[in-house]
Amino acid sequence: MDGGSKRMQTDSLKETPSRGPRRETLIQDVLSRGIRGCKDLEAKEEFLQEELHIPGEWIADAKASLAAARREYIDQAWFLLKAKRWNPAHDVLIKHIAPDAIINEDYDFLHKVLGELADNDPLTHVSGWSLSGQILYDFLNVDADVKALKRILEGEEKKGSLESLIDKLKPKVISLCGRISKLRTETAKERLCQSEIAKRMAYLMRAVLTADASLGGAASRAQASRILAETLCQLPLPDDYALQELRNLTKNYMLEIMEH
Repeated sequence: MDGGSKRMQTDSLKETPSRGPRRETLIQDVLSRGIRGCKDLEAKEEFLQEELHIPGEWIADAKASLAAARREYIDQAWFLLKAKRWNPAHDVLIKHIAPDAIINEDYDFLHKVLGELADNDPLTHVSGWSLSGQILYDFLNVDADVKALKRILEGEEKKGSLESLIDKLKPKVISLCGRISKLRTETAKERLCQSEIAKRMAYLMRAVLTADASLGGAASRAQASRILAETLCQLPLPDDYALQELRNLTKNYMLEIMEH
């Protein structure tokens, strides 16, 4: 952007109405056009906010538009969050970020963005939250909780109340297993993402039930096998993986019979 263009952009911002929806529309239009060729963006951003009193959310929205044009979806989602545009941020996350993050087990950014959405009344502000973002967020939290449980069982962390932790985890995992099939699966990558979550949930369910059974003897082991069988039927597992799980269940069931 040359010096003349910069002055024209700045003058147009100064001459807009002092308040109201027209001012917001005009300024956002100027920002979206001006930010594309802007160098030294941080200095310009400081000027816009301190001298022209442009809200940071409007600048973030313009940055999100630029990131979208460049197909830089992680940046786009982050700037949409800063702009408090919860619904578009959720859409970008579900369509462009979540599938790759789940498939590659790269959970950190996904969990951070979903956490931001979860803290801002998503049931009100985000269309389809309960069938998309909520399921993914619950999955990531349960995955982290089961990892913590394993560390306790392996002696890497203090035990605390192991029974209490398992009692909290078990209904969460069972509930989540029944919701995985509701995830969006419009593309091949989204179907693969759902399959990877389903496989991981089968593992997490088994880990929790095994830990629970280890505290309760034969009766608990039999109950764990029954719950696991019911849960596996709800998960959208690939056929070969489902068969493998059922073989393992049958084997364990036969061992239990032989023990008695």
